[in-house]
Amino acid sequence: MTALPPLTPRDRRLRWLSLAALIVLLPAAIGVRSYGGVTGWRAEQDLDPVTTEPGKTVSYGGAEWRLEGLYQLRQDDRKSAIILAEFEAKIADPAAFAAGMCRIKLSDRGDKRWLPQFLTPYAVRKARPSIDERVTCGSATIKPLKAGETVKMAETFLAPVDVTKFDLIVSAANVRPAYLVLR
Repeated sequence: MTALPPLTPRDRRLRWLSLAALIVLLPAAIGVRSYGGVTGWRAEQDLDPVTTEPGKTVSYGGAEWRLEGLYQLRQDDRKSAIILAEFEAKIADPAAFAAGMCRIKLSDRGDKRWLPQFLTPYAVRKARPSIDERVTCGSATIKPLKAGETVKMAETFLAPVDVTKFDLIVSAANVRPAYLVLR
């Protein structure tokens, strides 16, 4: 068995400096690497609410938004209800509105949120035939719009029957982390 030669003071100093550099640089490298992920995550979150009073309009994401109404249609199972949200946006800046690609959610004025239904249920189309003339928020940003034009939109949600107070949440990518709460 061969014995290792004794360490010189220079070797000991280099060993401790390397260990100290590792302790400092490893967390710094992790921080630098994760910074982009954290900023990307924050940009996708709805963090700063812009709340409106009922019946009022508010400027958000290149348009003046107004909630026309939230209507509840009970399901046959008596445990869930279809919530129909009708709202409009008067376009102020077409480029900003088109860049937004809005996301819609329904909130119970607390922590619970519901995403819209992909297709409008038959019960809604039967009860309100005019719903077919309205677009969804995501499809409203696709077609070219002019300043001053009003876009009428509607979304449907499936929520529990026992929840009675709702807010409509509009979130646009170009304005996030701010989001709009329509009451």
